[in-house]
Amino acid sequence: MASISYQIANLLDKMTSSDKDFRFMATNDLMAELQKDSIKLDDDTERKVVKMLLKLLEDKNGEVQNLAVRCLGPLVHKIKPPQLDIIVDSLCSNMESKDERTRDVSSIALKTVLGELPGSLNANSINCVKRVLPRLTEGLVNDEKMGSGVKLEILDILAQIISRFGRVFDMNFEDIEDALFVQFEKDRQALRKRATTALSFLMDVVDNERYDRVVKRILSACDVNTHKVGYLRTYVLITSAICRASSPRFAHFLPQFVPKFIRFCEDNDDDELREACLQAFETFIFRCTKDMNSFLDDIVKATSAFLTHDPNYSYDDIDENSIENGSTMETDSADEEDDDADQDEYSDDDDMSWKVRRAAAKCIEAIVTYRTDRLVENYSTLGTLLISRFKEREDNVKHDIFQAYIALLKQTKMILPDSYTHHAIINDTALTQHFTLEKFRNFVRDELSNEQREVFQVLEKQVAQLVRAIHRQLKQKNLKTREHCFILLTHLLKALPGALTGYFHLLLPGIQSTLTDRVSDSNMKIHTLHFVAMALNTHEPKTLQPHVPILLPLVTNSVQDSFYKVSAEALVVICSIIRVLRPLDGQGGDFDYSPYILSIYESICSKLKITDIDQEVKEKTITAMGLMIATFGDKLANKYTECLPLLLDRLRNEMTRQVTVKALALIVSGPLKVDLSLIISDVLPLLAEFLRKNQRTLRISSLNLLSLLVSRYSQGGLENAGLLRVVKEVPNLINEQDLQVAQLSLKLISDVITAYPDQISDSLSTLLAAVVKLTQSSLLQGKTLGAVLCLLISLVKSPLPNKPTFEQLLDQLSKAVYDQQQLHRQAYISIAKSVATVALAYKDIGKAKSLVNELKITLNNPQISDSVHLFAILTLGELGRIYSAVYDGKDMKPETLITNAFNANSEEIKTAASYALGSLAVGNLEKYLPYLLKEINEQPKRQYLLLHALKEVIASESQEGSSNEVFKTRVDEIWQVLVKHCDSAEEGNRNIAAECLGKLCLIDSSKFLNKLLECVKSNSARMRATAVIAVRFMIVDQPLAVDDHLKQLMSEFLLDTVRDQDLNVRRAAIVTLNSAAHNKPKLIRECLTQLLSSLYSETSVKPELVHEVEMGPFKHTVDEGLDLRKAAFECMYTLIEHCLDRVDIFVYMDNVENGLKDQHDIKLLTFLMLIRLAQLCPTQVAQRVDRFCDLIKPQLLLKPKQNAVKQDNDKQDELKRSAVRTVLTLRRIPHHDRSSKMTELIEIIKGSPELLGMLEAIERDNSSRNIGGSDAPMETE
Repeated sequence: MASISYQIANLLDKMTSSDKDFRFMATNDLMAELQKDSIKLDDDTERKVVKMLLKLLEDKNGEVQNLAVRCLGPLVHKIKPPQLDIIVDSLCSNMESKDERTRDVSSIALKTVLGELPGSLNANSINCVKRVLPRLTEGLVNDEKMGSGVKLEILDILAQIISRFGRVFDMNFEDIEDALFVQFEKDRQALRKRATTALSFLMDVVDNERYDRVVKRILSACDVNTHKVGYLRTYVLITSAICRASSPRFAHFLPQFVPKFIRFCEDNDDDELREACLQAFETFIFRCTKDMNSFLDDIVKATSAFLTHDPNYSYDDIDENSIENGSTMETDSADEEDDDADQDEYSDDDDMSWKVRRAAAKCIEAIVTYRTDRLVENYSTLGTLLISRFKEREDNVKHDIFQAYIALLKQTKMILPDSYTHHAIINDTALTQHFTLEKFRNFVRDELSNEQREVFQVLEKQVAQLVRAIHRQLKQKNLKTREHCFILLTHLLKALPGALTGYFHLLLPGIQSTLTDRVSDSNMKIHTLHFVAMALNTHEPKTLQPHVPILLPLVTNSVQDSFYKVSAEALVVICSIIRVLRPLDGQGGDFDYSPYILSIYESICSKLKITDIDQEVKEKTITAMGLMIATFGDKLANKYTECLPLLLDRLRNEMTRQVTVKALALIVSGPLKVDLSLIISDVLPLLAEFLRKNQRTLRISSLNLLSLLVSRYSQGGLENAGLLRVVKEVPNLINEQDLQVAQLSLKLISDVITAYPDQISDSLSTLLAAVVKLTQSSLLQGKTLGAVLCLLISLVKSPLPNKPTFEQLLDQLSKAVYDQQQLHRQAYISIAKSVATVALAYKDIGKAKSLVNELKITLNNPQISDSVHLFAILTLGELGRIYSAVYDGKDMKPETLITNAFNANSEEIKTAASYALGSLAVGNLEKYLPYLLKEINEQPKRQYLLLHALKEVIASESQEGSSNEVFKTRVDEIWQVLVKHCDSAEEGNRNIAAECLGKLCLIDSSKFLNKLLECVKSNSARMRATAVIAVRFMIVDQPLAVDDHLKQLMSEFLLDTVRDQDLNVRRAAIVTLNSAAHNKPKLIRECLTQLLSSLYSETSVKPELVHEVEMGPFKHTVDEGLDLRKAAFECMYTLIEHCLDRVDIFVYMDNVENGLKDQHDIKLLTFLMLIRLAQLCPTQVAQRVDRFCDLIKPQLLLKPKQNAVKQDNDKQDELKRSAVRTVLTLRRIPHHDRSSKMTELIEIIKGSPELLGMLEAIERDNSSRNIGGSDAPMETE
């Protein structure tokens, strides 16, 4: 402490020097000391520092003064309240000084000090603000003491104080209000503007009574100053600012303001007043979208008129609606060029009409952005108007008009899922071709509603007029205009792929001039190339092939551009051109592409040879070369010695090996069967090395390439040490740590065993050990299990000299079972399937029957453990499913053996027996289905197990393509059995019956759907619930024949059940609705509007369902509606993911608010919904951000109870973490910084070490995953 005081004393001494440089350096050193966290000042040093800095504020040197002001910031955090009071008192007094310079410096210093005060909850800060506020208010109304410059600073300080401390204590708002209204009468515009900002902050914190009084005061001022245009403009701007700051309270005043402002526009000729009114309309639409519905027609009429408001200029009359393919479209006459030149030269500094037109364009953009339900009407009226105004003479206005039309296109694009739009079209476009124009058109025809299809029809009709207008604009000299043209065209193709069919030739001159013009900047070239790539990928190849001779030289020149982003974008276009010239699907027709192959190859190869280029360009070049060889390899055989070694070099490079592996995979998988023998001996060892790397994506890519190579060279060509190295590395990848890698590894080994059995012998024992260990995993199922079985089949069928015998292989697989190892139930299923598969693969009926006899002996031996019995039962079932011939013969009665296992004490054995009996019946329906139905009718105590067995049969038969005649003859009997169990008292029986009924409807929808509908109308609540659940099992993500029939009946299944009196029926209906919305939204799209009100009604707590239960001395609250509310919120989450266009966002957000007041689990769900809403509808969420902040704040301030257990604390932490994550997402929505409540939440988080730690952890996690929030869909039932 003594050393610090000594250092500061030295600095203070130097500050008194007559040399300004000494004073400057000493002040700078003091600031550096004050910024250190460790420094602490004693009382005497505090006084000296404060006194000296206040003195330096009057220094004659401006730089010293500025540095002294900056020093006050960190000093605020180091001194005690008495010294802080001295500073603010001194600064307030100096602001009244007669010296203008002193006043200005003191006002800036005071602003710095108050800005550095701790948060609004700090008592010292509040006392300081209370001390300074009256003097600020007095200074505003005292024109003699305070000049305009100081008042500007005071207004800034006042706005800052109100926003931070306005809700903490009573600031005598009446005096502040009067002082601010005085400023509105001043002539200086800057004063009025800053007073407007301060008043908007004030209106956000005052009570409702004062709020209403101020708004009425503004209305009165508008009426009084009708003929004073300057004052009117000020009050219109004030109204906009208040609406931005407190839109929920302002909304009910809209009927008084909007008609008044429309009259102002019509009755006054002042362009700046009209601009202010139009800006106000834009704010009203942005902040109070729902409340503005009744005024939209009038506003559209006004904005449409003012968009063309240009009294000082006469535009040429041009028929914008006609389009010709002749020379009139492609070239302009000399007169038109002269007209364009005249436009460029036109200028009038006194003409303010351009501000009106710009404000009108922005207002139209707001209308089309926030009224998505009027898309067709917007295209018909506003779309046509905007296109006609592309001829606007002022470039700034023109660009806003472009943005307004782009907003229309963006709303259209939101109708389409990502797979049909930009992401699928451009992302990794060289390697994949998911998008096709035919696929898009089929989607629009089959998946969209009539209203949605009408949007695309209206847009398609408008394309001709749009291209005509853009064609003219591409001839303008203004670079920004041309850039906006290409951005708009790109958005057009995102919204309507294929839109430029027949018009692309009209845009070629613009593309050509942009890419060759020396004055074109990089951004413009990038946007142009991006548009060209989009066009090439969204049109039929035949329509664009004639334009390749013009496009190709432009693009190849751009590949050599010195700016890496231009070069990278050009390479993307090169890939698109390659696909257009010779589509891999053979849809290119008879176009002669041979003249272009060499120039494309040389362009790519020259770039590939350069090593010191940007990483993005390297990757795009490698990708382009891979596509080039895959597409034109048969024409480039003489170039292999040049290009393949280059790819091999890139494969050896750590930075480019990943993309090179993918490029080689593309070459190998292509239809041309390109010969890679030149590099194959070097590639295999490298791929073997890649399998040892920790980089997962590299492993997966390498395994895919290896599988392709083995398939490609299945007749020989890979016999070398490299393949042996690969085989040795693969067993290490066959484990449960990464099942996708394990699956690919198993597939690779299966292919190697089939094609190169001699290469596998040395690693066979290690490989088998890895496979056997994997079969014992609880995670093994699905495709990975299928890969294990395929490997076993390949192994048995392969002519390997040292492969194990039938008995040895079975012993290895089942050793863990007989050794009594602790295994998961799934492991027994995997081992049983493996054993049965081996028996089938050997095709030795004698050995297979011998195996069955051993299993029968095992089952009949009560001394053997349950785990071995479990394995035996499952194996018998699997044998029956895939190798039913083993049970031929009179002595073989596996059904009796399995059914007897129902008497076992172990529940696992009973369940396994049920599964085995179903598997047995699947393998031989004629023999075992009658037995199964007979058992169901005769064994009432075994219904649950027998229904499970029946479920296996129905699930197998419901798969597409199955049509067993035996099953068809019994299907009516099965239906009756299942319907009887729909009303069972056992919930388990009802659930199985529901699944089986759903699967039966998949088999014959025309027969059973109407019968199921009868069950929905049953008097039994259990029957109704079961029937609705059955509908859920018909809804899968793949298209099925039942879809069309189900779509017609969906409303009948759901409309009544979602309003049912029974709680369980309503929950079943909502869960089914959720499933439909997630998997096949088209099924419920037409009836969703009718269902939403019932769904929303389930989101609030119903007191009649909440009651207390006494449990000994304790009372426990039971909420019977909790599960139903969870289902409702889960369904709501799904709806915004898949049916956003059918949801009224503002009604939806009302119900989200209900969830934030509910129980813990529902709060967590609601936070997820709010995060997703902020990502999908940021502008709408911005209008409610204050209300959401009020509901989030209590979650952040939660305190643990004294008697809380660890589980309660964990739940509370989880809730806080979700709240912090939500705040982090809300910070990304537009204009979040205008919300004082949002600022308060951020202060709370930053002021709490616990919450700050959560925030930092979430940001790190988001950064590592490179996402801004949770985009993954929530898993629901």
